[in-house]
Amino acid sequence: MKGRLIKNREKIAVMRDYLLTTSTKIDALKQYVKADRAKLASMKQRSIEFRRKFEQVRDFYRAARPFFPLYFQGLLAESAARSSASLNSECYIALLPSSLPTAFELRRLNGGGQVFCDNVENVDVHMHSAAPRWSPVTLGMVNYAAYGAMLEADGLITIGDALAKTLDRFGRPVHVLKNFREFSVSTPNSELKEMCGVNAEDTLLFASGNVVIGFEPVLRAMLLLPDSYHLAAFVRLVPIAYRESIEQLVVDLGLQQRVHFFAFVDYERLAHLAAGADIGMITSDIANPNGAVGLPNRCFDYIAAGLPVIAPAMPDVKALVSEYGFGEILADTSAESWAESIKKVAGRIDHYRVQSHHARASLTWESQEDALYKFLGEPKSVTLIAFRDLTKYQRYKRLSRTLLKRGCTVKAAFVSMDPDLNNLVEGVEYFVTNERHQVINGLTKLQGEGAAKCS
Repeated sequence: MKGRLIKNREKIAVMRDYLLTTSTKIDALKQYVKADRAKLASMKQRSIEFRRKFEQVRDFYRAARPFFPLYFQGLLAESAARSSASLNSECYIALLPSSLPTAFELRRLNGGGQVFCDNVENVDVHMHSAAPRWSPVTLGMVNYAAYGAMLEADGLITIGDALAKTLDRFGRPVHVLKNFREFSVSTPNSELKEMCGVNAEDTLLFASGNVVIGFEPVLRAMLLLPDSYHLAAFVRLVPIAYRESIEQLVVDLGLQQRVHFFAFVDYERLAHLAAGADIGMITSDIANPNGAVGLPNRCFDYIAAGLPVIAPAMPDVKALVSEYGFGEILADTSAESWAESIKKVAGRIDHYRVQSHHARASLTWESQEDALYKFLGEPKSVTLIAFRDLTKYQRYKRLSRTLLKRGCTVKAAFVSMDPDLNNLVEGVEYFVTNERHQVINGLTKLQGEGAAKCS
């Protein structure tokens, strides 16, 4: 009995030690939990402060976002300023008023130079084809900045006579440089009809370019034409909602087998493909402010392909058609008017083709080069500036070749996320930035064959 009591006492002692150890661990755990709670409380407080700061930044961003267009103009100007010595020229040509601040800064830093603004669309942003959905305050600020910049330019360039009239208010010399193509001849071929899967004797209509309005009556006109009439559309329908509505309309009208959509093709290939069609159509609408004063590139693409042209009553296109007789101008943009004009041109296709060939021989980029160079003051060096990718922008590639032929040094400063290094105009120095939020590296000088290095 005594032995069992001793053993029980020993067990009790072991249990007491275990309990003491456990109690110590529990106390330590309580301290840990207490400390952890303090950390959690601190983290929670930091989280609350972070959320508050995040909401402040978010609210600031939302408030500032409408005014980013002006901010971006400053980014390009600052990037160019870092390479001002490399961009120094006798003449600076800014594509649209948004590029003028950069041109003015380069002129200031380099101690002089003529500044020209090339206006390929309306100065007023709210009148652009795909006008941004900014508030009236933002539109006003951007427009007023453009007006002031235009008044400081040494001269203005534009694409057509109608648009030139809108520039009279700035009181600066204006020169019209139409988007004629460099002279080339594209001969009729079967490639496009084969792509569309149509017969050689079918009538193939051709449309190209960006379209933001006016495509609906073209589609409805197809219902008023025989089934042998097809449409090849190398168009970009914008915005997305408009594209979706047009795609649905094609289905609703049952035109899936007669309307053939294609992605854009390289500029060098466009006229060749168009030459396989029968009639070229400018599917703009003069209800669009830009369309009312525009002179679309596609007009000259069609002429280069030897196609007759059908277009709305855009003043500059109407004047060219009246002078050269290479097509018809719509009475209005209804489906009935489209169908009537298409049948009229198709009925005398050979006549209109001959007239298109005559126009092609006269309406060439080369015919404008001397007058342009004289307007610029016959400079020995020119820097082109744009928010558009100048490795892909055909107007400025033609302009570059014109200047190079006259012994000019040509440079280009622009914004691009993916410049085309395989199609640079030989002899032009390209400087690009892809920085869209802050200037860190400034401009990068492009080299051919895919290489690039910082300037």
